Amino acid sequence: MVSAFLNSVKIPELRRRILFTLAVIVIVRLGAAITTPGVNQAVLQEWFRTSLSERTGGGVAALFNLFSGGALENCAVFSLGIMPYISASIMMQLLTAVIPQLGRMAREDGGRQKIMQLTRYATVALCLFQGYLLAVSFQHPESYHTMLPGITDTIRSLGIPLVDDLGWTFRIVTVISLTTGTLFLMWLGDQ
Repeated sequence: MVSAFLNSVKIPELRRRILFTLAVIVIVRLGAAITTPGVNQAVLQEWFRTSLSERTGGGVAALFNLFSGGALENCAVFSLGIMPYISASIMMQLLTAVIPQLGRMAREDGGRQKIMQLTRYATVALCLFQGYLLAVSFQHPESYHTMLPGITDTIRSLGIPLVDDLGWTFRIVTVISLTTGTLFLMWLGDQ
């Protein structure tokens, strides 16, 4: 088995692909550790620690954290992951079946590229929407019991707010950070 690996490294194209894959893994893990500006990471980590060990199970956030590779636990720039792209792809597939013009476009020469471009635009729209919802839920955790069950208890016990800035600056920075993270992951996937 070791000799097979060593032989595969001797092939330049395969070696380049293996190194690229390892670099992508490192980049994704780093992006899952870089916290979005303005979020108190200590509060989030304590909430995840307590909520996953208690009765609440973490709710929607625990499932979202699972799909993001643990990035939500840090409110990392890669928190949204590639889920908006997957959702946009599914929506476009359904729309091509329902809307005749899109169906014809998909079958035309070069139509797949147009559909892919529309999917990318839909991904940006979903990122903006989901990023905004996440930013608002972090600013007002008491209003989003489904998303963050029990976080108000964690905030009270620690005496530290989850987010210091309750204004639009935090929302804009968060939306831009999360959208950029997802678009970067999408770009990596296209390479």
